[in-house]
Order: sequence, then C-alpha cells, then structure tokens
Amino acid sequence: MFNLNFYIKMAVFSVNQNRQFYVVKAVDTVTDAAAEGTIEVDTFGEGKEKCIFFKYKSPGGVIKSDYIPVELIEYVKVVGADSMAVAPKISTVSITDNPIVGQDYILRITFRQFYGMSDEDVYIKDAAVHVTSAISSKALFASAMVDALKKAFSREIGATINDNPYLDFAVSGNDIVITEKPQDWTLGIGAQERVYFDVQPTTIYDGTDDVIWGTVVDSADTAHKIGNGKKIADLEYFFMGDRGDQYRMQGWPNYIPTKYLVDPTEDYDVLEIHYSFVDTGVNSYKSEKDITIVSSENDDLTDTLVSAINTAAGSSIIASAGGEEELNPASPG
Repeated sequence: MFNLNFYIKMAVFSVNQNRQFYVVKAVDTVTDAAAEGTIEVDTFGEGKEKCIFFKYKSPGGVIKSDYIPVELIEYVKVVGADSMAVAPKISTVSITDNPIVGQDYILRITFRQFYGMSDEDVYIKDAAVHVTSAISSKALFASAMVDALKKAFSREIGATINDNPYLDFAVSGNDIVITEKPQDWTLGIGAQERVYFDVQPTTIYDGTDDVIWGTVVDSADTAHKIGNGKKIADLEYFFMGDRGDQYRMQGWPNYIPTKYLVDPTEDYDVLEIHYSFVDTGVNSYKSEKDITIVSSENDDLTDTLVSAINTAAGSSIIASAGGEEELNPASPG
C-alpha cells in the first residue's frame, strides 16, 4: 500500500519504486545469438568499488541491469517455488448425533471478498436436508447433504448439478468434505484469487434444546497445492508493460496476444536482491532498488545462479538456494 509520505516527497517516491525483473532459462555467456532468457553474471570495479551486474538476452535483444555495489546490497532473498505454493482449504463437517426425523438441517457457507476485495462483500449459500425415516444414519445424512449442496450451487453461473466454479463436495465416511477449487485465470485480464469461505452448521431441536447439529474442522489440501506460475506470469506481464509493451490488449477481444517467457503451468524459484544506489551532492541519499530473478523449478537453475553471483561478488552473499533465506552480504574487503 502507498504511504502518504511518498506523495509528499515525490522525488524520493519516484526512485524508491524501482524493480528490474528477469525470467531466466539459462546461466551462460550472453551474446546476440544467445537464447532468450539467458543471463550472465559479470563484475565492474575492484575492492570497495566492486559492483556486480547482469547481461540478459530479452525477447527484444541484449540488455544490462544496473551496476549493483556489493557494499550496498541490503539483503538477498532466495525463495523456493514450493514455499510459495498455496494449499487449498478443506472444511470437514461431521454431524454430532444420528439425524433426527422431522428436523431441517441447514448447512451455511459464507463467502468473503466474493464480489469485491473487502470482507464486507459477503455472499451466503444455504443447503438444507429434511430428515425422513429413510435417512437413518450419519453416512446417509452426509450423502443427502452433499446432494443438497450440489443442487444449491448448480444455480451459480457456469455451474451444473455436479460441478461449480468455487467448491468441491464429497462424502468421506460419515463426513461432508468441502474443498476449495483453483480459480480461473487469464493473463492481463483476471488474476487467480483464493476462495475465502467459512462453513457453519445451524441449529436443530433435539427434543430438549436448540443445538448446533455438527462440527467443522478446517485443514489444508497439501497434496494438491496451487503453484506460483500464474502469479509469476502476472508479475512478468506487469513489468513488460513498464519495459515497453504498453499497447497490448488494445482492441480487446480483437487483438494478438503477447507471448512472454514465463510458462504459467510451471512453478518458479525467486531470487531477489535488494540494494541501494547512492549518488553525489543533493542526491546522496540511498535510493533503494530491487532486482528479481525467476527461474522454473524444473530447470533447476537457482543453485547455478547463486554460485555465479557469489563468485562474481568475491564473497558468499548467498549461502544456498534451498528453501527461503534472507541474508546480509559479507563485505568484499
């Protein structure tokens, strides 16, 4: 979010929002003949004046990053693709006692941020089961409630009786299992967002009191994580517009889609260098900048890139590429 102070200090604001973004497919010598996505780590200067920089073969030709003074590297962060993956939410609903004939069991699902970005944008769906003598066990009740949920959600746009865009419903033993679904995504048009939902069994009369008929246990579907490929593609799309592709999507839907380097079906490791540029005279303050380098987890290039940066810097400013790390560099001396 923007800070009001940035609006007051407009000169500082303009330079502090600086990020360079590179999608890497190979770590090698960069020439005009190099494949797109090839990056080379190089150096400039010696001792305390030593800088590292990157040559990069972009879709538009060979470009160069800023000179990055090793002395002014604030931190280097390496984030593995797996740690950026998102596990869909699972809500498991269990009926407390055997279903009571004649009672109406209502299961309420409340969506947050459904139409907008606020938790005040709430959408509520109810599914109901009227218990008869044919629903004599917890398992039969769970099956009847799943059928009711499917029927309730079949009225949503793009849904059928067996499928809807938001949630998956299933029976597991005596339980009702509700699982978040990955959302649609279109590069440059719609980001892939989460489905924020809560499940609430309501009350029934048990002959003595009004009681909540079930319990809900929330967990994460770690076996079917949603990778970061689409998020990284969105990031590349944004920065390519800043780099020069400013007229894409003009005349939509009658346009030619722009093809970039990120494959949204893959997952990406991220290496981020946060550093400062310090000029002279009235511009002697620190202007903080970032260089973000992403590479497909399948290409396994992060260790190679880390090694090349450490060698160029003359010190181990990055310890390893495993997991997630945030490290301050050692002085090059």
